[in-house]
Amino acid sequence: MTKYLGLAGLAFLLAFSFTPADAASWQKNIELGSQAENAGDYDKAENLYRKALKGVEAASGRHHPDVSVVLNKLGGLYRKTGAYDKAEAAYDRAIDVDLKALGPDDPEVAADYNNLARLYAEQGRYGEAEKLYKETLRIWTAALGEYHENIAVVAVNLGELYRGQGLYEKSEVLFKRAVRVDEKALGKDHPEVAVDLINLGGLYREMGRYKEAEDAYRRALKIRKNKLGKDHPDVGASFNVLGLLYDELGRYDQAELMYRRSLEIWEDAWGTVHPDVAVALNNLAELYRTNRRYDEAELLYKRTLAIDEEIYGPNHPEVAIDVSNLGGLYEDQNLYDRAEPLYQRAFRINKDAYGPSHPVVAHSLNSIAWLYRLQGRYDEAEPLYRDAIDIWRKALGKEHPSVAVGLVNLAGLLQRLERYEESEKLYHQAIAIDEKTYGSDHPEVAFDITDLAWLYTNQARFDKAEALLQRALQIRKQAYGETHPDVASSLDDYATLMREMGRGDEADAFEKQAAEIRARL
Repeated sequence: MTKYLGLAGLAFLLAFSFTPADAASWQKNIELGSQAENAGDYDKAENLYRKALKGVEAASGRHHPDVSVVLNKLGGLYRKTGAYDKAEAAYDRAIDVDLKALGPDDPEVAADYNNLARLYAEQGRYGEAEKLYKETLRIWTAALGEYHENIAVVAVNLGELYRGQGLYEKSEVLFKRAVRVDEKALGKDHPEVAVDLINLGGLYREMGRYKEAEDAYRRALKIRKNKLGKDHPDVGASFNVLGLLYDELGRYDQAELMYRRSLEIWEDAWGTVHPDVAVALNNLAELYRTNRRYDEAELLYKRTLAIDEEIYGPNHPEVAIDVSNLGGLYEDQNLYDRAEPLYQRAFRINKDAYGPSHPVVAHSLNSIAWLYRLQGRYDEAEPLYRDAIDIWRKALGKEHPSVAVGLVNLAGLLQRLERYEESEKLYHQAIAIDEKTYGSDHPEVAFDITDLAWLYTNQARFDKAEALLQRALQIRKQAYGETHPDVASSLDDYATLMREMGRGDEADAFEKQAAEIRARL
């Protein structure tokens, strides 16, 4: 649950002068544009925001701070739809307006930087994002004090940036700082502290520090129950994240209880047709899918889909997620004829909503390509993988982690086709991207080198394969500790290689270690 502060969240910073008539005009268009954006009608939203921009410029001039409010709304819309160049231009102009009107150390300028930093982070431009977040932190600290709640906001955002790069120690420092700031600014039992604790718990969960994650989630749950009441929707959100934790640990009975409690709270609070209810149903469906309770999962996925179609309409990106999940369920059961039209529908929805060159469209192509690969339709899968890679490169840059994902998937297909030289080249490209992005000891690199190890195994290049699996195991131990599920997976991988090499006793030992880890989870 990333805390992100847009200009709308800084009402106390927006007390600029305008006449009631002016406000009624451009602010009404902002309101209507936000409604259209939330409904997935992005063309309508853009038109309304542009009307608002013309209105505020006519009323107050092109360089009034109110102009930056509208520009930030436009920037957010363009970021959402993958029009990154337009988003950057809108954010840059907002910064220029506020710098000239308010000066470089005004808190509103910091809010502009925060929004642009979010765009850079999404594009994988981590160095630029870090610089802006730090400048935001500097300005807000000087203007608002060390323990203002806005300091917690940017600390979380910068912490999330580090978390995405696998810089867990830096991330932890910032998440803990957010907790301290909000505790002092708002009180130790304030609901905003619960949000900070959930962020911290999510980091611990990712690091495999499950006991600390559970403690953070439990404290957040206690705060929300005490301050908001046991049936408040935020209490439902706390049960939901606990469910995700238990689900990941394989404690499925507890996970189901948590998901059902969140569903109960949300249905009581919102009724049976609400986005939160769809989230709870989806998570339960995922749990049932993991446990091969396919009939139950299918019913819940279909309920989720029906809710989102009623709320958003049949062609909203949220619906695309639902139909893709249902397609994944059919794929798991080898019901490929039922999966494919759902993946195709998700692709069409995303393409229509975002345009053909958005990263989400690339993800849809990737899903279809994987389905074709499972069916042995390799000639159809390969161009889709390549199209997805091209979209990610153009939208996000050649060295974005999503490009690495695409390269690994294409390499796996080429490996299946015994085009080993091409496959190996792509694996090395993906590894280079992830090492540059995250560092050489990040878990993403462990996934990449494990895949390359299987290529070497297929070629009977066992020494190279073993060296890579050893490295992957050490990366995961260093990142997560000795008892993480991914460590168990690495041990199983190692055991498989040992059996392939005729070293059965060593394979038995590695399998035993993996089993012991899973037994302790």
